[in-house]
Amino acid sequence: MPFPPIQLDDYVEASTRLTHADPRASTGAKAIAYLSSWSIRDRLVEKPELEDLLKVLRRAGNGDQEWTNAVRSIAIAYHQHLSVEQFAQSLGLSDGVTGYVYHTVPVAVYAWYLHFGRFEETVSAVLNCGGDTDTVGAIAGALAGGVVGEPGIPSDWLNGIYEWPRGIGVLRAIADQLAEKSHQPEAGSPVRYFWPEGYCCGMSSFWSWC
Repeated sequence: MPFPPIQLDDYVEASTRLTHADPRASTGAKAIAYLSSWSIRDRLVEKPELEDLLKVLRRAGNGDQEWTNAVRSIAIAYHQHLSVEQFAQSLGLSDGVTGYVYHTVPVAVYAWYLHFGRFEETVSAVLNCGGDTDTVGAIAGALAGGVVGEPGIPSDWLNGIYEWPRGIGVLRAIADQLAEKSHQPEAGSPVRYFWPEGYCCGMSSFWSWC
């Protein structure tokens, strides 16, 4: 069974507590971390068995009944051949996916599983649900990207990214360093790039290295 390394729980708990005190936030974060770890570690190229997916998701909830119900809803929707939008509606999200973790994560996971290995369909499906699209889109995109890698992302989507100075080049450098650290876990230097001091405040008179 593709359960993650034990220390992953500690990492996720520590990072989640920096911004969220609600234990449900940790549950959602663990679910995404578990699936991402599974995708990358086992190099998933085919959709896993539904029961394997459900076991991984249940483990993230540690017995939380609300989360258990959300996981069950994923199984029911899949057996009923519901679209992602129909699944969201079954959760009472007809007006869009909210930012509540037990809404965003199940919808993102369902889209990832239903459209497994197809990045554009996965992300488009959750965005079409409306609501808190940046959150659910980011989660679904991260899950799908862990399966298909950069080659599976539409080139026009990549070429359309413009968030200077953190562009595609910086993202690739970060990804390369993370991949290297998976083989050489010793701490290394961060990826550096130009960042104008006061840039977030609209000032760009001075430059610095980040």
